[in-house]
Amino acid sequence: MPHKVLMIAYHFPPVAASSGFLRTLKFAKYLPGYGVEPMVLTVKPNAYEQVNAKNYQLLDDLDKVKVYRCTAKDGARDFAWRGKYLRMLASPDRWASWIPFGVFKGLRLIKRTKAEVIWVTYPIVSALVIGYWLKKITGLPLICDLRDPIWEEETYQDTRRFKWLKKFEARLLTLADRIVFTSPGTIEKYRGRYPSLIAGKSMLITNGFDSDNFPVITGVPKRNKKKVFLHSGIIPVYERNPENFFKAISNLKEQGVLRADLHEFRLRACGFESLYRQRVTELGISDLVSFPAPISYEDALLEMLNADALMVFQDKTCNWQIPAKVFEYMYAQRPVLGWVDPDSDTAKILEDCNIGDFIAPLDDVIRIEETLSRFISIGDWQSKCKGYKQFDRKVLTKELADLVTALATSN
Repeated sequence: MPHKVLMIAYHFPPVAASSGFLRTLKFAKYLPGYGVEPMVLTVKPNAYEQVNAKNYQLLDDLDKVKVYRCTAKDGARDFAWRGKYLRMLASPDRWASWIPFGVFKGLRLIKRTKAEVIWVTYPIVSALVIGYWLKKITGLPLICDLRDPIWEEETYQDTRRFKWLKKFEARLLTLADRIVFTSPGTIEKYRGRYPSLIAGKSMLITNGFDSDNFPVITGVPKRNKKKVFLHSGIIPVYERNPENFFKAISNLKEQGVLRADLHEFRLRACGFESLYRQRVTELGISDLVSFPAPISYEDALLEMLNADALMVFQDKTCNWQIPAKVFEYMYAQRPVLGWVDPDSDTAKILEDCNIGDFIAPLDDVIRIEETLSRFISIGDWQSKCKGYKQFDRKVLTKELADLVTALATSN
């Protein structure tokens, strides 16, 4: 008989705002092949700020995996009056309303299906709260999957919310049986916080790619009239601010290195379009930088395959994280430009896979300018990516399956 795991995740198709849903989706897809039966507990689609109907097609991958959805409201949207809302209705996050529904439905599922292990992924905090209480009530083994740190020293504020997060994190990780991280740097960060605790509980399972989702391109991939530099996904101001990148483009335009008839910097679904459009207009580079709207996941992958170069943005405050899209970039076999700190986990993984030749810190205009100019001058833009097959999600899922099996059999 297969071992059974209840998977709790806020981000899940058809959500359109975050690629984080792919981690849960692909684990659920491949776990049955390793003798583990997953059940997914998530929210109803109306809880999301944005959905893409085409992303429903991704659920076809799950075959017989059952998905259970809870009622959830966006406290800042659904409980607001004249743009204001009670903070208690959005604590610990805007979707806190699904906590009681998630705990109730989770308990029923555990009882009915005889689930043996609970797995919960962060973000968001309310999902962790559900996992915490299900563990407390049932005593089942709990796996906490931390795609990001629950709180960060670099952005910590001495507020009631941050104090609560620190206290809750300590309780949660003490209660958890295993803590899974997505990058080596995050493990080191948590070892600093909880040395003895993390030593016996931590495990690394990186993000990855699923080759089954990439469209099959026969013959020569489509190329563009202009050389297209693509970033696909959200670029938050607070941790991936492209201000210095925009300044570098402006400088290179003045030098004649960049021309609107030859180059396009495409920031697809970056999430802060109005702010960034204003800035590129002020710098006189609106003819070089575009901000197209979100598209389906499948179309986004096709766009990666057809781009001339792919870009990743990351501030040094996130050195211990590796954006999930980096792994898809590897599989797309296009050149990668990393606007990241050279000492970051992202830079290291690009270098390890032989595609770390074009890296510059996001806060350094001059180095971005020099790196981009050097890349443009080489002419023959080909990827030399090696070793990327180790990040196939099917391969990575075996590590989670082995963990679930070990916990289920030892409980």
